[in-house]
Amino acid sequence: MEAALRFDGISDGNFPLLHRLAGQAGRIFKINALPVIIGDVIEAARSTRVAGNECQRAPEKQRRLILKVTFLCSVIFCKAEKLGYNNGMLETSAHPRRYHFLSGLPRSGSTLLAAILRQNPRFSAGMSSPVAGLVQALLHEMSGQNEFSVFINNAQRQRILRGVAEHYYAGTSAAVAFDTNRSWCGKLPVLAALFPDSKVIACVRDLPWIFDSIERLVRRNAFEPSSLFHYQSGGTVYTRVNGLAGPEGLVGYAYDALKEAYYGELAAGRLMLVQYESLVSHPERTLQALYAFLEEPPYTHDLGHVVFEAEAYDRKAGSPGLHEIRPRVEAVERTTILPPELFQKFRGDAFWKDPSRIRKDIPVL
Repeated sequence: MEAALRFDGISDGNFPLLHRLAGQAGRIFKINALPVIIGDVIEAARSTRVAGNECQRAPEKQRRLILKVTFLCSVIFCKAEKLGYNNGMLETSAHPRRYHFLSGLPRSGSTLLAAILRQNPRFSAGMSSPVAGLVQALLHEMSGQNEFSVFINNAQRQRILRGVAEHYYAGTSAAVAFDTNRSWCGKLPVLAALFPDSKVIACVRDLPWIFDSIERLVRRNAFEPSSLFHYQSGGTVYTRVNGLAGPEGLVGYAYDALKEAYYGELAAGRLMLVQYESLVSHPERTLQALYAFLEEPPYTHDLGHVVFEAEAYDRKAGSPGLHEIRPRVEAVERTTILPPELFQKFRGDAFWKDPSRIRKDIPVL
Protein backbone atom coordinates (compact mmCIF):
# COMPACT_ATOMS: atom_id res chain seq x y z
CA MET A 1 0.00 0.00 0.00
CA GLU A 2 2.93 2.31 0.68
CA ALA A 3 4.10 1.81 -2.90
CA ALA A 4 0.60 2.61 -4.14
CA LEU A 5 0.57 5.82 -2.16
CA ARG A 6 3.95 6.82 -3.61
CA PHE A 7 2.69 6.19 -7.12
CA ASP A 8 -0.55 8.02 -6.34
CA GLY A 9 1.57 10.91 -5.11
CA ILE A 10 3.34 11.08 -8.44
CA SER A 11 0.01 11.30 -10.22
CA ASP A 12 -1.55 13.80 -7.83
CA GLY A 13 -1.20 16.96 -9.88
CA ASN A 14 2.56 16.59 -10.46
CA PHE A 15 2.40 16.88 -14.25
CA PRO A 16 6.11 17.71 -14.88
CA LEU A 17 7.33 14.57 -13.12
CA LEU A 18 4.59 12.46 -14.67
CA HIS A 19 5.41 13.67 -18.18
CA ARG A 20 9.11 13.04 -17.54
CA LEU A 21 8.41 9.50 -16.39
CA ALA A 22 6.21 8.87 -19.41
CA GLY A 23 8.88 10.16 -21.77
CA GLN A 24 11.67 8.13 -20.17
CA ALA A 25 9.59 4.97 -20.00
CA GLY A 26 8.41 5.37 -23.57
CA ARG A 27 11.93 5.89 -24.87
CA ILE A 28 13.25 2.89 -22.97
CA PHE A 29 10.39 0.72 -24.17
CA LYS A 30 10.88 1.82 -27.79
CA ILE A 31 14.61 1.16 -28.06
CA ASN A 32 14.72 -1.63 -25.48
CA ALA A 33 17.61 0.15 -23.75
CA LEU A 34 17.18 -1.16 -20.23
CA PRO A 35 20.53 0.22 -19.00
CA VAL A 36 19.26 3.81 -19.28
CA ILE A 37 16.44 3.30 -16.76
CA ILE A 38 16.76 5.77 -13.90
CA GLY A 39 15.61 5.46 -10.32
CA ASP A 40 12.30 7.27 -10.76
CA VAL A 41 11.17 4.94 -13.53
CA ILE A 42 12.19 1.86 -11.57
CA GLU A 43 10.34 3.20 -8.52
CA ALA A 44 7.22 3.76 -10.60
CA ALA A 45 7.64 0.33 -12.18
CA ARG A 46 7.89 -1.31 -8.77
CA SER A 47 4.80 0.57 -7.64
CA THR A 48 2.60 -0.59 -10.51
CA ARG A 49 2.10 -3.99 -8.91
CA VAL A 50 -0.31 -2.44 -6.46
CA ALA A 51 -1.04 0.93 -8.04
CA GLY A 52 -2.85 -0.14 -11.21
CA ASN A 53 -6.31 0.01 -9.70
CA GLU A 54 -5.50 3.21 -7.87
CA CYS A 55 -5.45 4.98 -11.22
CA GLN A 56 -9.23 5.13 -11.16
CA ARG A 57 -9.05 7.62 -8.30
CA ALA A 58 -7.07 10.15 -10.33
CA PRO A 59 -8.69 13.07 -12.18
CA GLU A 60 -9.91 12.25 -15.67
CA LYS A 61 -7.38 14.53 -17.38
CA GLN A 62 -4.50 12.59 -15.82
CA ARG A 63 -5.84 9.04 -16.07
CA ARG A 64 -4.63 8.31 -19.60
CA LEU A 65 -1.10 9.48 -18.87
CA ILE A 66 -1.00 7.48 -15.63
CA LEU A 67 -2.15 4.36 -17.45
CA LYS A 68 0.59 4.85 -20.04
CA VAL A 69 3.28 5.15 -17.39
CA THR A 70 1.81 2.17 -15.52
CA PHE A 71 1.85 -0.06 -18.59
CA LEU A 72 5.31 0.91 -19.79
CA CYS A 73 6.83 0.64 -16.33
CA SER A 74 5.21 -2.78 -15.85
CA VAL A 75 6.87 -4.02 -19.03
CA ILE A 76 10.24 -2.58 -17.98
CA PHE A 77 9.96 -4.04 -14.50
CA CYS A 78 9.21 -7.51 -15.88
CA LYS A 79 12.18 -7.30 -18.26
CA ALA A 80 14.47 -6.21 -15.44
CA GLU A 81 13.33 -9.13 -13.28
CA LYS A 82 13.87 -11.64 -16.09
CA LEU A 83 17.42 -10.36 -16.54
CA GLY A 84 18.09 -11.06 -12.87
CA TYR A 85 18.67 -7.58 -11.56
CA ASN A 86 18.47 -7.42 -7.77
CA ASN A 87 15.07 -6.23 -6.60
CA GLY A 88 14.35 -5.01 -10.09
CA MET A 89 17.14 -2.44 -9.87
CA LEU A 90 19.49 -2.13 -12.81
CA GLU A 91 23.18 -1.59 -12.24
CA THR A 92 23.03 1.69 -14.16
CA SER A 93 19.90 3.12 -12.57
CA ALA A 94 21.52 6.02 -10.74
CA HIS A 95 25.26 5.47 -11.22
CA PRO A 96 26.07 3.76 -14.54
CA ARG A 97 28.91 1.27 -14.34
CA ARG A 98 32.04 2.44 -16.07
CA TYR A 99 34.13 0.11 -18.19
CA HIS A 100 37.87 0.31 -18.74
CA PHE A 101 40.18 -2.14 -20.44
CA LEU A 102 43.57 -3.60 -19.52
CA SER A 103 45.61 -4.58 -22.55
CA GLY A 104 49.15 -4.33 -23.91
CA LEU A 105 51.98 -6.88 -23.94
CA PRO A 106 52.08 -10.27 -22.20
CA ARG A 107 54.23 -10.76 -19.08
CA SER A 108 54.15 -6.98 -18.54
CA GLY A 109 52.22 -6.61 -15.31
CA SER A 110 48.56 -6.72 -16.33
CA THR A 111 47.80 -9.47 -13.79
CA LEU A 112 49.70 -7.59 -11.09
CA LEU A 113 47.92 -4.35 -11.92
CA ALA A 114 44.53 -6.09 -11.86
CA ALA A 115 45.35 -7.68 -8.50
CA ILE A 116 46.22 -4.26 -7.09
CA LEU A 117 43.17 -2.51 -8.55
CA ARG A 118 40.74 -5.11 -7.23
CA GLN A 119 41.71 -4.14 -3.69
CA ASN A 120 39.56 -1.08 -4.29
CA PRO A 121 35.94 -2.10 -3.53
CA ARG A 122 34.77 0.17 -6.36
CA PHE A 123 36.67 -1.91 -8.91
CA SER A 124 36.31 -5.31 -10.54
CA ALA A 125 39.48 -6.54 -12.24
CA GLY A 126 41.16 -9.84 -13.06
CA MET A 127 43.08 -11.85 -15.64
CA SER A 128 41.99 -12.11 -19.27
CA SER A 129 38.25 -12.68 -19.55
CA PRO A 130 36.19 -14.24 -22.37
CA VAL A 131 34.55 -10.90 -23.25
CA ALA A 132 36.95 -9.95 -26.06
CA GLY A 133 36.71 -13.42 -27.61
CA LEU A 134 32.92 -13.29 -27.48
CA VAL A 135 32.92 -9.86 -29.10
CA GLN A 136 35.16 -11.05 -31.93
CA ALA A 137 33.09 -14.21 -32.45
CA LEU A 138 29.86 -12.20 -32.56
CA LEU A 139 31.33 -9.69 -35.00
CA HIS A 140 32.16 -12.59 -37.28
CA GLU A 141 28.75 -14.22 -36.91
CA MET A 142 26.95 -10.93 -37.59
CA SER A 143 29.02 -10.23 -40.72
CA GLY A 144 28.10 -10.85 -44.33
CA GLN A 145 29.16 -14.50 -44.05
CA ASN A 146 25.88 -15.04 -42.24
CA GLU A 147 22.92 -15.08 -44.62
CA PHE A 148 20.73 -13.50 -41.95
CA SER A 149 23.05 -10.51 -41.50
CA VAL A 150 20.69 -8.50 -43.73
CA PHE A 151 18.38 -8.34 -40.72
CA ILE A 152 21.05 -6.88 -38.44
CA ASN A 153 22.00 -3.21 -38.58
CA ASN A 154 24.92 -1.51 -36.83
CA ALA A 155 22.75 -0.17 -34.02
CA GLN A 156 21.68 -3.73 -33.23
CA ARG A 157 25.26 -4.96 -33.45
CA GLN A 158 26.34 -2.34 -30.95
CA ARG A 159 23.58 -3.22 -28.51
CA ILE A 160 24.41 -6.92 -28.74
CA LEU A 161 28.13 -6.35 -28.21
CA ARG A 162 27.59 -3.88 -25.40
CA GLY A 163 25.31 -6.41 -23.78
CA VAL A 164 28.12 -8.98 -23.69
CA ALA A 165 30.16 -6.82 -21.31
CA GLU A 166 27.16 -5.56 -19.35
CA HIS A 167 25.75 -9.00 -18.70
CA TYR A 168 29.15 -10.58 -18.04
CA TYR A 169 29.71 -8.09 -15.22
CA ALA A 170 26.08 -7.90 -14.10
CA GLY A 171 26.83 -10.14 -11.12
CA THR A 172 29.29 -7.71 -9.55
CA SER A 173 28.40 -4.65 -7.52
CA ALA A 174 31.56 -2.82 -8.60
CA ALA A 175 31.07 0.67 -10.00
CA VAL A 176 34.01 0.22 -12.39
CA ALA A 177 34.84 -2.93 -14.34
CA PHE A 178 38.28 -3.49 -15.85
CA ASP A 179 38.22 -6.14 -18.56
CA THR A 180 41.57 -7.63 -19.54
CA ASN A 181 42.65 -8.88 -22.96
CA ARG A 182 45.64 -8.25 -25.19
CA SER A 183 43.39 -7.83 -28.22
CA TRP A 184 41.65 -4.69 -26.91
CA CYS A 185 44.44 -2.49 -28.26
CA GLY A 186 43.42 -3.65 -31.73
CA LYS A 187 39.76 -2.82 -31.06
CA LEU A 188 39.83 0.87 -30.13
CA PRO A 189 37.17 1.84 -32.72
CA VAL A 190 34.84 -0.80 -31.27
CA LEU A 191 35.47 0.28 -27.68
CA ALA A 192 35.06 3.95 -28.54
CA ALA A 193 31.64 3.25 -30.04
CA LEU A 194 30.41 0.84 -27.37
CA PHE A 195 31.82 2.63 -24.32
CA PRO A 196 32.67 6.24 -25.25
CA ASP A 197 33.98 7.09 -21.78
CA SER A 198 36.21 4.04 -21.45
CA LYS A 199 39.99 4.13 -21.14
CA VAL A 200 42.54 1.54 -22.24
CA ILE A 201 45.52 0.86 -19.98
CA ALA A 202 48.27 -0.87 -21.94
CA CYS A 203 50.91 -2.63 -19.84
CA VAL A 204 54.32 -2.62 -21.56
CA ARG A 205 57.79 -3.95 -20.91
CA ASP A 206 61.09 -4.20 -22.77
CA LEU A 207 60.62 -7.09 -25.19
CA PRO A 208 63.81 -9.01 -24.28
CA TRP A 209 62.57 -9.31 -20.69
CA ILE A 210 59.17 -10.51 -21.89
CA PHE A 211 60.83 -13.35 -23.79
CA ASP A 212 63.08 -14.01 -20.82
CA SER A 213 60.03 -14.30 -18.53
CA ILE A 214 58.28 -16.74 -20.87
CA GLU A 215 61.41 -18.85 -21.29
CA ARG A 216 61.81 -19.05 -17.53
CA LEU A 217 58.24 -20.33 -17.31
CA VAL A 218 58.95 -22.98 -19.95
CA ARG A 219 62.05 -24.26 -18.16
CA ARG A 220 60.29 -24.17 -14.80
CA ASN A 221 57.65 -26.54 -16.22
CA ALA A 222 59.97 -28.75 -18.25
CA PHE A 223 57.65 -31.78 -17.96
CA GLU A 224 54.46 -29.93 -18.94
CA PRO A 225 54.21 -28.66 -22.53
CA SER A 226 52.44 -25.31 -22.54
CA SER A 227 49.42 -24.00 -24.41
CA LEU A 228 51.62 -21.01 -25.24
CA PHE A 229 53.29 -23.29 -27.79
CA HIS A 230 50.23 -25.40 -28.65
CA TYR A 231 51.48 -28.09 -26.25
CA GLN A 232 54.41 -28.91 -28.55
CA SER A 233 57.35 -30.35 -26.64
CA GLY A 234 60.07 -29.74 -29.23
CA GLY A 235 61.96 -26.61 -30.25
CA THR A 236 64.71 -24.49 -28.77
CA VAL A 237 64.85 -21.12 -27.12
CA TYR A 238 65.47 -19.67 -30.62
CA THR A 239 62.43 -21.25 -32.23
CA ARG A 240 60.28 -20.37 -29.24
CA VAL A 241 61.30 -16.70 -29.15
CA ASN A 242 61.07 -16.27 -32.93
CA GLY A 243 57.65 -17.93 -32.92
CA LEU A 244 56.43 -15.68 -30.12
CA ALA A 245 57.72 -12.60 -31.95
CA GLY A 246 56.00 -13.42 -35.27
CA PRO A 247 52.93 -11.46 -36.41
CA GLU A 248 50.63 -14.25 -35.20
CA GLY A 249 52.71 -15.00 -32.12
CA LEU A 250 51.75 -14.27 -28.54
CA VAL A 251 54.09 -11.28 -28.31
CA GLY A 252 54.18 -10.18 -31.95
CA TYR A 253 50.42 -9.87 -32.27
CA ALA A 254 50.11 -7.92 -29.02
CA TYR A 255 53.02 -5.65 -30.03
CA ASP A 256 51.44 -4.85 -33.40
CA ALA A 257 48.05 -4.20 -31.77
CA LEU A 258 49.75 -1.89 -29.27
CA LYS A 259 51.35 0.14 -32.07
CA GLU A 260 48.03 0.27 -33.91
CA ALA A 261 46.39 1.77 -30.84
CA TYR A 262 49.27 4.08 -29.95
CA TYR A 263 49.56 5.70 -33.38
CA GLY A 264 45.84 5.64 -34.11
CA GLU A 265 43.47 8.61 -34.18
CA LEU A 266 41.51 7.44 -31.11
CA ALA A 267 44.43 7.13 -28.70
CA ALA A 268 44.62 10.66 -27.33
CA GLY A 269 42.73 10.90 -24.06
CA ARG A 270 41.82 7.23 -24.18
CA LEU A 271 45.11 5.31 -24.04
CA MET A 272 47.76 5.19 -21.32
CA LEU A 273 50.89 3.04 -21.26
CA VAL A 274 52.07 1.63 -17.92
CA GLN A 275 55.63 0.29 -17.90
CA TYR A 276 56.24 -2.81 -15.83
CA GLU A 277 59.38 -1.21 -14.44
CA SER A 278 57.42 1.79 -13.18
CA LEU A 279 54.71 -0.35 -11.63
CA VAL A 280 57.11 -2.48 -9.58
CA SER A 281 59.68 0.22 -8.78
CA HIS A 282 57.36 3.15 -8.07
CA PRO A 283 53.91 1.67 -7.50
CA GLU A 284 52.46 4.55 -5.42
CA ARG A 285 53.44 7.18 -7.98
CA THR A 286 52.21 5.01 -10.85
CA LEU A 287 48.85 4.35 -9.23
CA GLN A 288 48.38 8.01 -8.40
CA ALA A 289 48.84 8.96 -12.06
CA LEU A 290 46.62 6.08 -13.16
CA TYR A 291 43.79 7.14 -10.87
CA ALA A 292 44.05 10.70 -12.17
CA PHE A 293 43.86 9.48 -15.77
CA LEU A 294 40.79 7.39 -14.93
CA GLU A 295 39.24 10.33 -13.03
CA GLU A 296 38.76 8.14 -9.98
CA PRO A 297 39.06 9.23 -6.34
CA PRO A 298 42.37 8.20 -4.72
CA TYR A 299 42.57 4.93 -2.85
CA THR A 300 45.27 3.61 -0.54
CA HIS A 301 46.37 0.16 -1.68
CA ASP A 302 48.13 -2.44 0.43
CA LEU A 303 51.18 -3.02 -1.75
CA GLY A 304 52.70 -5.44 0.72
CA HIS A 305 49.85 -7.95 0.51
CA VAL A 306 48.71 -8.33 -3.09
CA VAL A 307 46.82 -11.55 -3.80
CA PHE A 308 45.73 -13.22 -7.03
CA GLU A 309 44.79 -16.87 -7.59
CA ALA A 310 44.54 -18.63 -10.97
CA GLU A 311 46.29 -21.95 -10.27
CA ALA A 312 43.57 -24.11 -11.84
CA TYR A 313 43.61 -22.12 -15.07
CA ASP A 314 47.41 -22.10 -15.25
CA ARG A 315 47.62 -25.88 -14.75
CA LYS A 316 45.05 -26.53 -17.44
CA ALA A 317 47.11 -24.35 -19.78
CA GLY A 318 50.18 -26.43 -19.01
CA SER A 319 51.85 -23.36 -17.50
CA PRO A 320 51.76 -23.48 -13.70
CA GLY A 321 52.76 -20.07 -12.40
CA LEU A 322 51.59 -18.20 -15.51
CA HIS A 323 49.53 -15.74 -13.45
CA GLU A 324 51.49 -16.05 -10.24
CA ILE A 325 52.44 -12.79 -8.56
CA ARG A 326 54.53 -11.91 -5.54
CA PRO A 327 52.61 -10.66 -2.50
CA ARG A 328 54.85 -7.58 -2.22
CA VAL A 329 55.13 -5.12 -5.11
CA GLU A 330 58.83 -4.60 -5.63
CA ALA A 331 61.49 -4.71 -8.32
CA VAL A 332 63.65 -7.83 -8.42
CA GLU A 333 66.97 -7.66 -10.24
CA ARG A 334 68.04 -10.71 -12.24
CA THR A 335 70.29 -11.83 -15.06
CA THR A 336 68.73 -12.94 -18.32
CA ILE A 337 68.76 -16.59 -19.34
CA LEU A 338 68.48 -15.72 -23.06
CA PRO A 339 71.52 -16.08 -25.33
CA PRO A 340 73.17 -12.64 -25.77
CA GLU A 341 72.38 -12.22 -29.48
CA LEU A 342 68.73 -13.16 -28.92
CA PHE A 343 68.44 -10.66 -26.09
CA GLN A 344 70.01 -7.90 -28.17
CA LYS A 345 67.81 -8.66 -31.19
CA PHE A 346 64.78 -7.00 -29.59
CA ARG A 347 66.59 -4.38 -27.51
CA GLY A 348 65.43 -1.37 -29.54
CA ASP A 349 61.75 -2.25 -29.94
CA ALA A 350 60.46 -0.22 -26.98
CA PHE A 351 59.12 2.61 -29.14
CA TRP A 352 57.53 4.26 -26.10
CA LYS A 353 61.05 5.09 -24.88
CA ASP A 354 62.31 6.53 -28.19
CA PRO A 355 61.99 10.35 -28.32
CA SER A 356 61.74 10.22 -32.10
CA ARG A 357 58.74 7.85 -32.01
CA ILE A 358 56.73 8.92 -28.97
CA ARG A 359 53.52 10.94 -28.94
CA LYS A 360 53.32 13.80 -26.47
CA ASP A 361 49.55 13.44 -26.13
CA ILE A 362 49.69 9.88 -24.77
CA PRO A 363 50.93 9.39 -21.20
CA VAL A 364 53.56 6.77 -20.48
CA LEU A 365 54.14 5.96 -16.82
